[in-house]
Amino acid sequence: MVKVLQCHNFRSKRVISIQDEPLAICASGNQVFVATRRCSVVIFSLRDECREIKEKKRFDTVSLVEKLLFSSAKNCLLTLEYKTAWKNTTKFIRVYLNWDMESSPGMKMRAKVRLAGKTQPVATTTATTTGQSAHLDVVEIPVDKNVSDIGICESTGNFAIAVDREVKVFHIVEKVMPNSDGTYLDVDIFLELCWNFSVEALSLCEEFMVCASRNECQVIRLEYTEATEGAASSVLHARGKKDWGKPDTEQVQCHNFSRESSPLSSLHSNSNVSTRSEVEKYDDDKSNPVSSVISKVSEFSSVGLLRSTNPSPAQFSTSAGTEVTEITDDKFYKSWRFDGEDSETGEVILNLQGLQGRSKSLLQKGSPPVLQDMRGGPFKSSGGVKASTVLHLCDFDLKEDWQEVKLIPSYFHGTPRSSSETYSTVPVHSPNFHNLIGMSCIVSGFRGSSMYSLLPRLHKTTLYKYTTSAMKILPTHKLLHVVTKTGLETYTSRCGLTAVYNVEDFDYVTKACPPENLEICLIGMEPFIGAVQVTMTTDHVVLLTKAEDPYSEESVWSLYVLEENKPVDIYKDMLHFACQVQETGPSSYLHLVEEGHVMLKTEITLSGKTEFELDDLFLESCALLGEYYSLPATDNEDWQLCLPYYVMSGMNVDDIIRQAVQHKQHKKQGSMYSYGRGLLNYLNVVLFQDDEPLEVKEVTGNCILEIYLDTEPDQLSRVILSSRLHNYSPDRALELIKKWIDHGHNRGEKPSGTDLLALVKLDLLLCEPELAQTTLASVDEKTLVDICASHPSLIHKASVEFTSFAQLMRQHRSHSLLLVLVQLHDNSVLTLDSIIKLLQTDSKEDNYKNNQLKEFFEILVNDKKRSYIFGDILPQLSKIYVQRIIHQTRPANPSGMPNQFHLPQGSGHFAARFTWLDYLPPFSGPVSMTRICLHMPRVMASAGRRPGVVRSVPVQVATVAEKKEEKCQCCFCNEDLLKLQSLLCWPHVEVSLCAGVFELAGRHQAMVGWESMWLLCNRQLDLLHTTEFIVDRFPAILPKFAASSFGVNKKQWQHCMRCCETTLREFSSCQMNNTEETYVKAYRETLMELQEIFSPAEFLHLLPADGSLSFLLPYVTKCVRCHHIRQLKDVIVGKGQQHTSKK
Repeated sequence: MVKVLQCHNFRSKRVISIQDEPLAICASGNQVFVATRRCSVVIFSLRDECREIKEKKRFDTVSLVEKLLFSSAKNCLLTLEYKTAWKNTTKFIRVYLNWDMESSPGMKMRAKVRLAGKTQPVATTTATTTGQSAHLDVVEIPVDKNVSDIGICESTGNFAIAVDREVKVFHIVEKVMPNSDGTYLDVDIFLELCWNFSVEALSLCEEFMVCASRNECQVIRLEYTEATEGAASSVLHARGKKDWGKPDTEQVQCHNFSRESSPLSSLHSNSNVSTRSEVEKYDDDKSNPVSSVISKVSEFSSVGLLRSTNPSPAQFSTSAGTEVTEITDDKFYKSWRFDGEDSETGEVILNLQGLQGRSKSLLQKGSPPVLQDMRGGPFKSSGGVKASTVLHLCDFDLKEDWQEVKLIPSYFHGTPRSSSETYSTVPVHSPNFHNLIGMSCIVSGFRGSSMYSLLPRLHKTTLYKYTTSAMKILPTHKLLHVVTKTGLETYTSRCGLTAVYNVEDFDYVTKACPPENLEICLIGMEPFIGAVQVTMTTDHVVLLTKAEDPYSEESVWSLYVLEENKPVDIYKDMLHFACQVQETGPSSYLHLVEEGHVMLKTEITLSGKTEFELDDLFLESCALLGEYYSLPATDNEDWQLCLPYYVMSGMNVDDIIRQAVQHKQHKKQGSMYSYGRGLLNYLNVVLFQDDEPLEVKEVTGNCILEIYLDTEPDQLSRVILSSRLHNYSPDRALELIKKWIDHGHNRGEKPSGTDLLALVKLDLLLCEPELAQTTLASVDEKTLVDICASHPSLIHKASVEFTSFAQLMRQHRSHSLLLVLVQLHDNSVLTLDSIIKLLQTDSKEDNYKNNQLKEFFEILVNDKKRSYIFGDILPQLSKIYVQRIIHQTRPANPSGMPNQFHLPQGSGHFAARFTWLDYLPPFSGPVSMTRICLHMPRVMASAGRRPGVVRSVPVQVATVAEKKEEKCQCCFCNEDLLKLQSLLCWPHVEVSLCAGVFELAGRHQAMVGWESMWLLCNRQLDLLHTTEFIVDRFPAILPKFAASSFGVNKKQWQHCMRCCETTLREFSSCQMNNTEETYVKAYRETLMELQEIFSPAEFLHLLPADGSLSFLLPYVTKCVRCHHIRQLKDVIVGKGQQHTSKK
């Protein structure tokens, strides 16, 4: 669909009166060429700013001109001329080379016509090395039949001639005159193409060519595969990828548009162009026949020099051997069969389209034309070039009537390489070929046209519908001018936008652009009577009109020179018209703003201009698009585009918020207005993208909070808690959050944890610590930990210090704070060293006095998933325990009951304590550890107090320990010792940890629990010596110690038994006493442990050789019984497993 929004105006309009009847027109640069019926070409210059345009020069043509083309690359005129004799009309192709030659005033230039490639300039023309002659040099190209159309490539200067089904492509080359150092220009054919239809219209550009008949159109791409153009071939292969045609990195100029607040993302483009090493390598090859004439190549193509120096492509081969044709399997091969055959083999059935009739599709793949490479002179070859079909349109029902085809190239801004750098045997590449980033093709009929993008992939971009029958079209990157019966219509174009998409990547987060399939807009309609032809210079549209004089039979011919506005002026006109329809037609407003944005973006990308006004207007267009998508009217559409356009605009947050508030204020009173989703999405990204504070004014901060209260009130507390927004009024924020909480109370909802923590933060900002403490106490621990762990900015400032919120938690919710720190460590937000520094309030303070640091270490080592840091934490934690035991650090509040004490329970390094530790000092058994703490304060009642009588007598508070001066054996007073023992009881305890504790404890043998620590550490270092120490000092714990330390090690058990027996023998000569009874009891219990572990044979091996049979027999019998029980158990379990496996 085409939208009609007339906002395009020409900058100026001038009229040239043509006295002679014009037959054809063309233009280039600032010059207009008009071929008249008097066999002359009149040249007008448009450089003068005066109102009247005067004739600059004219010269005669050989015959009447039917079509006139100008080659800016070769500075020559190409004409299709005709001559009528009786009933026959003969057409000629002529090239006027030195049309701009200066001649004496009043002297008429005489033309000298010669055949292309056949004759040389005669001696009377006085050819010089400069290429100029005393006469007008005209080269005629012989044709056998009438020419249907001619076309020229503006980039290379190549031109093509269509005769029925054949198209011949020529180029202008420089040749050396025989027996002289002088040179002259000549026209040589280098390619012939034979199409499958009669060509009536054609266009060529670089390596692309499009030909069309009334109902068939085909676009091909020429590929030269010879070794001489390896560099160009590599370019083609490289540009067939995603980043096809991106400019050379050395020539890319990135544009950074910025304003005072924030920079805009760079408009960058990557490059993927092959190097010239292959071409340079070929140029240096002296065996190449072409290398001998490279020095004579100037700005003209080197292909087509004197035939004596330019052999056929077959002679380019450097190999002297016989060429061998290599046959390879087709990778797309599929086995197939005719219909009706047996399908049991699984072969694929293919329907042959050629046997089913001709397809009537408008888009199908056609066979490319037959090529003849004519670069070798009379030697024809097709091995050096091949053609591939890019687009093929056909309409055999004659629904379409194509009358004109055009190719529109798009080049990235850059400097073309010099001829020495771009030398190649590829005649279809221009010096600017490496900057080619897009190629579009427009196929036009009488009532409409279609535009296709050919690079990097084929896709249809635009469909045009004209208001009336079209006569001529003039496509450009930005606009499409169409000459109709009523005048000149101007449409927007998508050629430049397609090229922009080829060189830039849009993530639609930081960069965005209107889509390639954006609807076309008819932006201008200039009425003209009798419009015939149209052409275009650099800045002007030239229109030829014909008006019939009603009073005579003569016609009035006029040449209208319409000066185009610059892209910035076109954008301003679009924006001015858009503002007029903003309220009544928001969709039209958006469309025009997008069209203006595309206009500026195309100009920046393709021209590389860095004008201040152009850049500033581009930023303005981005801001307008961001503003539009931030409005609530776009909530159900592309509201996500608000973010990238605002980012590209470089606007600061203050300006964006001020605009949003103004939009709300401008609405009528009483109307419901809500901020758009696009604005909310932008704020969510800006406020939460990183931790750097957002620099905004306080008024802006208050407005942001009000926006969230109006649109997403449940996110208001999150913005206050963890966003980058810090500059706002705490009183206003507190008022807003309370308003939201009261709204929830009215609906019977409780405030969320985030809301309560937001109140805590605001109370701290307002210096109300009591209110903050009260609110903090109402939040449950899980919610508190989860919220703080997901918002680290609540806890620390740059990992250096605690926030005021964290300090409040440390004072009143210390355990919750430690759990948060543990999660931040697990999530790799804070390192272990950073957390230790945060918890160390004073660097000079000893760590053993820091209870929170100790508890933090305990939480870390109580989970095996953190075993990777056990080696760093355990030495510090064990050192803290030892120092606290040495300094007899007691708990701050030992008022808890003994049954309420629990060691850390988890899967970490804390393990169950060995039973024998309960009988080592300072403990005297499990019962002593469960007694009430002696340091617990107790109230002493006054004597003689009667019940029910209250007296104001001071209460005396004392502790039992103070009176008796004894050491307490409760769990609370020995908590550090118990935890250290639990660490050392871990089955996989490291020897290094035991060695460290052994060294620390060895310096303070008078410390409480020294014996237990010495035993736990030394059992890992020297178990046998530890066993002897226990036999000597603590025989009562020997059985349990042996069972927990020896396992099934026979040698260790045997050593334990011999040590105990040796001690018992020492008591045999003395009278029985308590000590001996202790050893006997220990010996019996050791035997009981052995009978449960070992088999009878192993048990007998461990017994003493001179032992008493009556004493040992009961234990042997019990060992045999236990062994039989274990065997029976194994049999039952085995049969049960077999029965289960069978099922």
